[in-house]
Amino acid sequence: MEEGDFPEMSLSGLQLALTGAPPSSEIFLFTDAPAKDLYLTGTVNALIERTKSVVTFFLTGSLGLRRRRGSDQGQGQVQHSRMAVSDAQLYRNLAQSSGGQAIQVTKTELPKATSILVESSSSSLVAFDSNSKH
Repeated sequence: MEEGDFPEMSLSGLQLALTGAPPSSEIFLFTDAPAKDLYLTGTVNALIERTKSVVTFFLTGSLGLRRRRGSDQGQGQVQHSRMAVSDAQLYRNLAQSSGGQAIQVTKTELPKATSILVESSSSSLVAFDSNSKH
């Protein structure tokens, strides 16, 4: 999660994907921020169960420690990112309930991770942007 990132409408995006994709779809959600729309958790869980879709989350740079150059002697100083463990746990719980995974990747690892997805995917990929304004 970059400095200044704010919670995103990730569950709204997931809800759209679950209602728009065929049953038993594999859905991939990429985020670097906590969910702003937590009130949709129950609805999303019900849709996962009803559609029998598998949801995998790619959490980019949001759970670990981040290094920032110190202003004094150039030493790296460790800074906790803003996404709390409970925020990440929401994504893990949703992934687990669907039979999917929550995968922590850095933004530099993301292109390799997505290329593996594209190569291994036998169905068409549908993208929903949780950054869109609602």
